[in-house]
Amino acid sequence: MSAIILGFAAVLVFLASGRYIDRAAVPLDHTFYWLAGLAGFAVLLFLIRVLPLWRETSRPAVVLSGDGVSIRGKPPIAWTDITTNNWNTLSVAFIPAGATLVVKGHRGGATCEAATLRCKADDYFAACERFQGASGE
Repeated sequence: MSAIILGFAAVLVFLASGRYIDRAAVPLDHTFYWLAGLAGFAVLLFLIRVLPLWRETSRPAVVLSGDGVSIRGKPPIAWTDITTNNWNTLSVAFIPAGATLVVKGHRGGATCEAATLRCKADDYFAACERFQGASGE
């Protein structure tokens, strides 16, 4: 997500700077101001939405144990309570950008968005089966 937002901002800055450099021949128009404003908005979006997520990269988003699934910031869900366990891959133009994990139980659910390229859905479900089997069920 960081690369997409900052790449978008860089392209807009590049386009706006080309218009700014040629300002002697062609006066600045609404297009320049739109490009500069959108670039500023993209950087602001990055600073508000994406940059705070970087603080959380040192902690695991999902913890699997014999007791169940724990998603950061949510109460753990026991293996016996899990009714839905879905892994949705997020991609941009066929390039994997992360995953969304949805775990629901009888008493509620939890959703986790994680930018992971190390773990695949098959690995996650295999680990779930191992931990669920280790819990004695």
